[in-house]
Amino acid sequence: MIKQTDLEKVKEVAKMFLYFKIEQSSKYEELVFHPFISSSTEMIWDSKTNTRIAVDVLTDLEALEVYREMMKQRIDEATRLWDIHIMINKCYKMFFLKEIASHLSTTDIGVYLRDNFSMVENVSDDVDISKFQIMMLFKKSDLNTRMHEEDRVIFDALPNDVTIYRGVRGFNPDHAQSLSWTLDIEQARKFANRYSTGGCVYAAIIQKGNILAYYGGRSEAEVIVDYKKLRDIKQLEIID
Repeated sequence: MIKQTDLEKVKEVAKMFLYFKIEQSSKYEELVFHPFISSSTEMIWDSKTNTRIAVDVLTDLEALEVYREMMKQRIDEATRLWDIHIMINKCYKMFFLKEIASHLSTTDIGVYLRDNFSMVENVSDDVDISKFQIMMLFKKSDLNTRMHEEDRVIFDALPNDVTIYRGVRGFNPDHAQSLSWTLDIEQARKFANRYSTGGCVYAAIIQKGNILAYYGGRSEAEVIVDYKKLRDIKQLEIID
């Protein structure tokens, strides 16, 4: 791993992401999937009127190119990694990290994970980065930066063997082989019943040395674990 982040290389990758294909949602006409764009309507600067105008980036290719040039300028002006990753839509954040990790210090990999991981939904289902790759990014990162100070205090106080819980939809045992668990069984119950009934709660034992991070934000008491080291996994409850 490199000792210092190469921000210029990160900028090059970010600019490549600007040219990803814009995928339109099958459910909502305005919603699109893209590393930077989340709606078919975006705002660009119109040099003729010296005002910001709304454009359809799906149908107006000239406007799309203006948008890309505007974003390139923002990327070029970035002075910190944060200035760039704050632009990336959350469903692409882990994929972006995978692509820039070779240009980041272990310190900045930790900071990126700390600032972004918990906001990403269903990371285990991301087709662009596997849960194993995410786990390896955690292991490569600096323990001192991948958690906020208040989370590190709780992490440090954990016993050697920790009981953890995971709420999932359906009854597929593979869903228990996951990175993200919780210390709070009530949170697991909420996740099991979040979208529909018929979920279940799993429990497992993990050694503290195989817990990669603790995140207390959103009151979820989330622990990120080496899922290959889980022990005594069992289905604890079925949520009707």
